[in-house]
Amino acid sequence: MAKHTNDKSMSIGEHLEELRKRVFLAIIGVLPIFCIGLYFGKNILLFIMLPLMKAMADEGEFSASAQATNVLEGFLNYLKIAAVLAAVVGGPWIIFQLWKFIAPGLYARERRFFYILSPMSVVFSALGVAFMYYVMLPFVLVFFVHFNAHMLPLPTTPIVVMPPGFSLPSVPELKGDPPDPKPGQMWMNTDRGALRIAITNPKATNEQERKEMPPRIMGLPLHSDSFVVQQYKIAEYVGLVLTFAFAFALTFQTPVVVLLLGWIGIIDPKTVGKYRKYAVLTCTIVSAIVTPPDALSMLSLGVPMYLLFELGVLLLRLMPARKVASGRFFSRGTETRDGEGGGAETDDPTARPDNQ
Repeated sequence: MAKHTNDKSMSIGEHLEELRKRVFLAIIGVLPIFCIGLYFGKNILLFIMLPLMKAMADEGEFSASAQATNVLEGFLNYLKIAAVLAAVVGGPWIIFQLWKFIAPGLYARERRFFYILSPMSVVFSALGVAFMYYVMLPFVLVFFVHFNAHMLPLPTTPIVVMPPGFSLPSVPELKGDPPDPKPGQMWMNTDRGALRIAITNPKATNEQERKEMPPRIMGLPLHSDSFVVQQYKIAEYVGLVLTFAFAFALTFQTPVVVLLLGWIGIIDPKTVGKYRKYAVLTCTIVSAIVTPPDALSMLSLGVPMYLLFELGVLLLRLMPARKVASGRFFSRGTETRDGEGGGAETDDPTARPDNQ
């Protein structure tokens, strides 16, 4: 057995001090990401809202808008988005600090499993979130926006005969706003789906300022002829998206779970065929719960989940526990690298650092 750099065991106090150090480094590492999330909060929130805006536009709700019914709602959503961004982007750094704390107490062969599972988990989590945003979320929003728009349609409006000499007012239709509107002028902005009117700037305090200051543009959003007006709360929609992101990040851990089950001996890649029917059943149940009740949405989640299961089986066959524990997937430099706060790893798979 190779000689380790630390010859004395760490006391409970030293363990607590090491834990405090790792927690401090983890927080300091993600704090800049949190600040960046606050600075770019508007852009991130717009990115999250884009699928909802597109789904409503496709349904004819061109004046799609969200509601903030609480004074602190917008700011709290900024904090939530920044916190989630810090946790997601800074996840590898947090995992690294956790690893530096527990690594000195593991056998060398146990560390090799972490070298595979940790980056694999991060990659599949990112793939799950991307799949949720670009594939699943549009399906969900299109279904529910369409359902809400046609849930309670208004009765057909009767056609009446206009009185003699009566004429309807005409409002010009534009794809945007006119270049220099005057107070009192009105037009239809077809791009925003709103009736727009120019009014005198409220900040003008005298006649001279009223003439010089540009007018303020106000808008009246137009909605489809339905009993249900779709205006969603920002907090509830953001919470829905983050919940879906968390669920899909966990779902895409299927290959990691299959590897773990195989490495601890619960499943055998040689006899995994008998588990396929249970895997299909599990994927079907999960996809039916998470997605809207239509076949296309269920298949869009169920099929990838089953393919991830098969990928896990393939990885288990390529990386059986005995090969990983023996270090065949790692270079000698990786196996003998010194860990911070502990002794160097040895080639002996039963070697445990002496400082634990």
